[in-house]
Amino acid sequence: NIKWAVAFSILTIISMPKIMLHKYAALTSHLFSATFWGSFAPFTAIGMTLAPIPTMKRILRENDVGGLPLLPYTSMFTLTFVLTIYGILINENKLIFTHGTRCVLSIIYCGIFLRNCSNSCTTLPGTPQNHKNASAAVVFSVLSSVAIFGTNTGAQVAGFTSASLICMLYFSPLTAMKRSISQKSSRDIPLPFAV
Repeated sequence: NIKWAVAFSILTIISMPKIMLHKYAALTSHLFSATFWGSFAPFTAIGMTLAPIPTMKRILRENDVGGLPLLPYTSMFTLTFVLTIYGILINENKLIFTHGTRCVLSIIYCGIFLRNCSNSCTTLPGTPQNHKNASAAVVFSVLSSVAIFGTNTGAQVAGFTSASLICMLYFSPLTAMKRSISQKSSRDIPLPFAV
């Protein structure tokens, strides 16, 4: 019996590291896989789109946008619209769900902002009409490219357009920086969106 116990112990000592290695290798390869973390991406993106809610609550409470820029919200709308179209063109349900939801939220943000902003406001940068025209131009050009050139070229145009809009979206909170520096106040920086 002692021989069997010693043999079993030796076998366990030799084989356990190999068994454990494979056990942990399977676990770590799953935890560090793009598939695993990619499944969280849609919810993370939607969660990030909820960041402007405190700013929207402030606008609704004060019935005024103050010196807040509109550009973060119009660029969010145009980006999410273009990415929703891109998802439709490449038949990717995750993109359609994620960016379709984000597009609806950004339409709500733009509506709240525009309802509480005078038409003569020029701190957005530009005027509300400039933002409406620019957003309409992007939407029209992407939809036109799909109608004229077809799905493949339309998807490429949507992809390139979304890359440009991403830059605008992440730089857009900086539009309030000059005003904030001159007034020595960070009140008009959309902080939740900028972070």
